[in-house]
Amino acid sequence: MIFGGPFLGGTSRCAQKDYAREAKEKFSRRVMNVFGHEAKAMRYEEAEITFLEADASGVHFPQSDALVVEAMIGNHTVCRILVDNGSSVDILYSDCLDKMGIPRSRLQNSAQPLYGFTRDSVILEGAIELPMTIGDRPHTSTVMSKFLVVKRGGQYNAVIGRPTLRALKAVTSIYHQMMKFLTPSGIRRVRGNQHESRLTYSETVCHYAEPTQVGSELGTQAREELVEFIRGSLDVFASTHEDMEAISPDIMCHRLNIDEKCPPKRQKRRPMNAERYEALREEVDKLIRNNFIREVLYPE
Repeated sequence: MIFGGPFLGGTSRCAQKDYAREAKEKFSRRVMNVFGHEAKAMRYEEAEITFLEADASGVHFPQSDALVVEAMIGNHTVCRILVDNGSSVDILYSDCLDKMGIPRSRLQNSAQPLYGFTRDSVILEGAIELPMTIGDRPHTSTVMSKFLVVKRGGQYNAVIGRPTLRALKAVTSIYHQMMKFLTPSGIRRVRGNQHESRLTYSETVCHYAEPTQVGSELGTQAREELVEFIRGSLDVFASTHEDMEAISPDIMCHRLNIDEKCPPKRQKRRPMNAERYEALREEVDKLIRNNFIREVLYPE
């Protein structure tokens, strides 16, 4: 489950509440429709998307594989695309963006972070709008998808979330390993790649293999080996700021995810007691002395 990022109802809490209230009012009207208290509205599309048992032909059972497809994104064929109904956004990993040859200068700022199942947040590289074509020629459908670019790459190259599924008018089925969508010429479909799905799952599980727990219950032999390893590797450990000189920005660099179009605002100085102020001053002096930060003067 992935949520966060740009929201259809707006970024403020008030706008999101209004957006939810609109859905509640729409649901109430639908309930009235069922009981016949309101005239039936005309349907936008007469075509009905259904799945038959024959659609599961060629699927390897037993299975509960994720739906992984291939599509054209920005005139590039991209494989290992996860179709995720639980994602509120469309995601493109920066490794895939680089392979597509798209410069980072095309990215738009996006200040809204993403959150996952564990509530950990991910700061975005930016956002980019690209055409995405899905399906087998000539039965394809093309939509403009706004992808949020996440640093580096996961086991997938991209994630198709609810925004693109809505734009495609698509319906997915894990059992049939298939996604069907509406086009002006009728209902079209795209099959999932079970081989890529299972291979990606295996790689992901190996990547998140259970680590060795270090604690009081560690065995005697393992403890001795760990102590010996740490003593032989003291040169790679840092205990003070002075031990971390000349770290290349290519290894680690902190970047503020702000919109450069917004003018800078000077915040009011916060009052502190003498003890806390002295501790803060010592910490800042350490960072300045070791070239971690530098002082910048702004006009009043």
